[in-house]
Amino acid sequence: MLNNAALDALSVYNPYRPNFAPTDSLAPAAMTQTEDFGAFWSLCFAITRQQFDALGGFDTAYVGYGAEDTDFAFRARACGMPFYLTAEIVYHQQHSVCRPPLNHLDSIVINANRFYDQWQHWAMAGWLGEFAELGLIEWQAAQTAPITLLRAPTEKELEASHCPDAPFV
Repeated sequence: MLNNAALDALSVYNPYRPNFAPTDSLAPAAMTQTEDFGAFWSLCFAITRQQFDALGGFDTAYVGYGAEDTDFAFRARACGMPFYLTAEIVYHQQHSVCRPPLNHLDSIVINANRFYDQWQHWAMAGWLGEFAELGLIEWQAAQTAPITLLRAPTEKELEASHCPDAPFV
């Protein structure tokens, strides 16, 4: 049976979130207000129902995978809502992923274009850069035109990107 001590022993800190570095203590951490709304993660957040409704919830026009949570956070920023981060421990279920997420290429391109139209900022720029390096899309960080999909990933590329035991998403 897993308990907090067992989960703590099995856990590792997410290297993609350096602001959540391990501490010497598991004591509750203070919240820190930040302007880094791009750090919002819809898998773990707290907000009042009134705030959620004021933001209009998540934009259901985003399809499949990618950018809907960043859009939500950017709308909160535009409304002047404060955003806080904490170093509290959160347990996330491990699951396999693709790095980069080639299995979500189509929806990421559609959603990145939608996000750019709304915010004049490229969400998921790291993934877009990786897709461009692979020759899957025509994209540069400074561009203002929509992303062009050049080709689908090959089976070999999909297999190579698969990480069955990835501890982080």
